[in-house]
Amino acid sequence: MNNSDNGKQPAPWYRQFWLWFLVFFPALAVVAGTITIIIAVKNEDSLVRDDYYKAGLAINSVLAHDKFASQHNVQGALLIDPLTGGLQLELQGDLETLPNSLQLDFIHPAAQPLDFSVSLLKRRDNLYLGQLDHSLNNRWYLQLSDKQADTDKTWRLSAELNFATDHGERISLSFAPSL
Repeated sequence: MNNSDNGKQPAPWYRQFWLWFLVFFPALAVVAGTITIIIAVKNEDSLVRDDYYKAGLAINSVLAHDKFASQHNVQGALLIDPLTGGLQLELQGDLETLPNSLQLDFIHPAAQPLDFSVSLLKRRDNLYLGQLDHSLNNRWYLQLSDKQADTDKTWRLSAELNFATDHGERISLSFAPSL
């Protein structure tokens, strides 16, 4: 009972090329799927809001703030010192009284966890001062607002800041209503 291939025994099953070739791709798909699920669970998408309906209703309130600022010619000029982080704002407008403090929101265009706010305190007439806690780079949307209890007289101004175009010198920015 001679074997036609000179008496050689076939290799054991775990040394067969075609077995491992056929098992490799399904095993790779299982590993890749597991990694994808882990990434999806650990990194939630911050751009999707659970309360999108309430946020949509709040847009009317925000538009009223922009309209109030436009009707009362509220404008601001911000000076940022990148070396010290000092903020100096000069506010102009047809307002009855200027508030004692303003809120300046720095909104990152892509990463919500990087957003932060700075309080600007009134020093004299229409001059407000504040201080950044850390240095900034890249692009930011800025929103300046008066957080009064009376929402009929609350206003909001907007500006955009791009540190890629500014190289270490003092940065001057103009705020205007979004409308």
